[in-house]
Amino acid sequence: MNDIKSLALIIVSGFLLGCMITYGLFLLSGGRLPIFPAQHPPPVYCAMNETVFMCNDYFVGGAGQLNLSMRAVSQVTVTGLLCTKQDLANPEPQMLQNPAIFAPSEIHWVSGGNSGNAIFCTGSNGERISIGTTDWYEGNIYIAYRQVNGETRVAKGHIVAHRV
Repeated sequence: MNDIKSLALIIVSGFLLGCMITYGLFLLSGGRLPIFPAQHPPPVYCAMNETVFMCNDYFVGGAGQLNLSMRAVSQVTVTGLLCTKQDLANPEPQMLQNPAIFAPSEIHWVSGGNSGNAIFCTGSNGERISIGTTDWYEGNIYIAYRQVNGETRVAKGHIVAHRV
């Protein structure tokens, strides 16, 4: 009978010791269990404030290069693009070396892909960013475009993209 009591005491003691260690790690980690990541990447999305454009494919390279393909619902020419964490009242998108000419419902790469354009995303300080393999980028995109009637406009969007 003493052997069973000793065994039970050892099991209970081990369980309590494990609980104390786990609680200590919980306190040391600032209230997070260290076995879980501190942040989960948000779902990727790209949404434009104007209905002229719809994002088709998008990701950010490790050096911060934005790869963005879009669909236009009307005939437009994309002439500039800016990718930044800053929320700008009067953005000045970088002029594209190869403007993207859209017919209605066409899909084209605007930056990266086969566009011949390299646009790099910036942080909230305006400096070019670099992201790790498990990181993501969240920021604003500003697209300068010219309509058929010659009017130029800038569309704003928000993007959350994983690094690829």
